[in-house]
Amino acid sequence: MDYHSAADEEINGDLTQSFSDKSRGLLQTSHSTEQPVFSSECVTVDTSNKLDTAEDCKQSYDAQVHVESDKYPCKLCNKKLTHSGDLKCHMRIHAGDRPFSCNVCNKKFTAKGNLKRHMCVHTGERPFSCKVCSKRFTQSSILKSHMLIHAGDRPFSCNVCNKKFTAKGNLKRHMCIHTGERPFSCRFCNKKFIQSFQLKYHIPIHTGEFPLTCKVCNKNFTMPRNLKRHMHIHIRERPFCCDVCNKKFTHSSYLESHMLIHTGKLPFVCKICKKKFRCASHLKRHMCIHTGERRFSCKVCSKRFTQSSILKCHMLIHAGDRPFSCNVCNKKFTAKGNLKRHMCIHTGERPFSCKVCSKRFTQSSILKSHMLIHAGDRPFSCNVCNKKFTAKGNQKRHMCIHTGERPFSCRFCNKKFTDSFTLKCHMLFHRGERPFSCNVCNKKFTMKANLKRHMCIHTGERPFSCRFCNKKYTDSSALKCHMLTHRGVRPFSCKVCEKKFTQKCSLTRHIRTHSGVRALSCKVCNKKFTQSSSLKCHTRRMHRTSFELHTCSM
Repeated sequence: MDYHSAADEEINGDLTQSFSDKSRGLLQTSHSTEQPVFSSECVTVDTSNKLDTAEDCKQSYDAQVHVESDKYPCKLCNKKLTHSGDLKCHMRIHAGDRPFSCNVCNKKFTAKGNLKRHMCVHTGERPFSCKVCSKRFTQSSILKSHMLIHAGDRPFSCNVCNKKFTAKGNLKRHMCIHTGERPFSCRFCNKKFIQSFQLKYHIPIHTGEFPLTCKVCNKNFTMPRNLKRHMHIHIRERPFCCDVCNKKFTHSSYLESHMLIHTGKLPFVCKICKKKFRCASHLKRHMCIHTGERRFSCKVCSKRFTQSSILKCHMLIHAGDRPFSCNVCNKKFTAKGNLKRHMCIHTGERPFSCKVCSKRFTQSSILKSHMLIHAGDRPFSCNVCNKKFTAKGNQKRHMCIHTGERPFSCRFCNKKFTDSFTLKCHMLFHRGERPFSCNVCNKKFTMKANLKRHMCIHTGERPFSCRFCNKKYTDSSALKCHMLTHRGVRPFSCKVCEKKFTQKCSLTRHIRTHSGVRALSCKVCNKKFTQSSSLKCHTRRMHRTSFELHTCSM
C-alpha cells in the first residue's frame, strides 16, 4: 500500500542517490497522496531505516497534517491533485506513457518510485523493519502505517459506520461497501472489483496464465496468499488455533469465521428475507436463491451452477473421474463430502440429532428440513395445486405429477421415473440385487423402506393410526390413501367409464377390465388373471398342493 505520491517517490529517488551508502536512509514525506510533500529543505534522513517507536510514528503522523489544496485538476478525468508532480505523473496514465522499465522482467512504470518498489520483488529486499515485532517491509509508508497498529491509533474513520482504519487507502476501499462502487471492471466478463489488484488476479482465469506454481504438486495460483495457504496442506501446518475448542486452521480468516460459531454472531444479513450468515461468501451464495443467478456454466451440457466449486465437481462426471474412494467397499465419488456422507452407512454414525424428537440424521441439511415438520413450516409451495412442502426437492418431484415429466429412464426397459432415487432402486431388479434382508425370515428387498414395512408383519406393529376410525397401518402412505375415504376424495379417474378411485393401483387394476389384458399367469395351468389377488385365490383353490409347496419354499 503506497501513501507517497508517484512524483514524491521520483524526487526521493534522486535525493537518495546523492547520499553515501552509510547515510542513505528513510525520507520523511507526506503520508497521503492528497497532501503536499515537505519541501527539500525540510527532508530529514533516518540512517537506521527504522522508526524508533510506535509513539514516534504517531507523532510523525500528527506533524504532517496539512491543509489540503486541490489546485491541480486533471482536464481529462477531473481528478484533483495536490502537487504539480502528481499531476504530471497522473497524465502519463492517460497518455499510456510508461518511461521506467524493469531490466529483469521488462515491466514498465509511470513513476521511478514505482519501479524502485517493484525491484524489491526480484531482490527480495525489505529494508524497513519494525522495532516492536521485527516485521519487515518494502516501503517506509507501509512501515509507518504498520506502527499505528502497535500504537493503537486508527486516525481514519468511516463517517457512515464509524469503523476506524490505520491507513487512508483502507478507509477508501471500505467506503465502497457503503457506496456499492466497484470501479475496476474485467474486459472479458464485465465482473467488477473494488481494488485493482483483485482485477489483476482475476484476469488469469480468462487468459489461463497463472504466474504462481506449487513446487510440490504443480497446482497453479493467481495470488501469492492463495499459494501460501495451499502450502499448509503439504507441510500439514495449521498455525491458527481456536482458544475455545482447540480446532486448528491454515489461515487466520478461517479461524475468525470459526469463532463466530462460539459467539453465535451472524453479522451478514440478507436484505430480502432477513436470514443471517456467519460469512459474506455464504450470504453471496444465498442471494443466488433470490436472484436465480447461476453464473457458472458447464461447457459440455450447459448445466448452470451458483458456485465454481460445484461446477468443478460436476465436470468430474463428464471426465469419468471419481478421485475419492471408500476404503470399505471401494465405491468411488466425485466429491469428498459425498464420500464422507457415504461412510456413515458403514459406521452407522448419525451425528445430527433433532432436539424435539431425538431422531438422528447423517446430514445437517436433512435435519434442517426435518425441523420444518416440527415448526409446521412448509416454505415450498406448488403453484398449480398450492400443496406445500418442507424441501425444494420434494416440490420439484411433485411438479412432475402436473407436468407428466419423468426425466430418469431405465436403459434396460425404458421405464421412466420422476427422480433418480426411484430409478436407482428399479435398477436393482434388473441386476437381481436385493441388499436389504429380513433377519427373521431372510426375505430380501431392494429398498430399506420396504424391509421396514415388512418387519411390521413380524412385530405386529402398526404405528400409523387414523384419527377418525382408529384403524392402524404399517406405513404412512397406506394411512394417507385411507384418509381419502373419509374425505370422500377419489383423485384417480377412469377415462373410459369415469369411475373414480382413491389409489392409483386400484385404477390400474380397473383399466385391465376395459383393455382385456391379463398380465398375470398361473404357473400350473397357465390361466391368466388381471389381478394378483385373483391369481392367488385361484392357486389356493385349484392347485392346493402346488400352493402349499410354493408357500413352504418361501
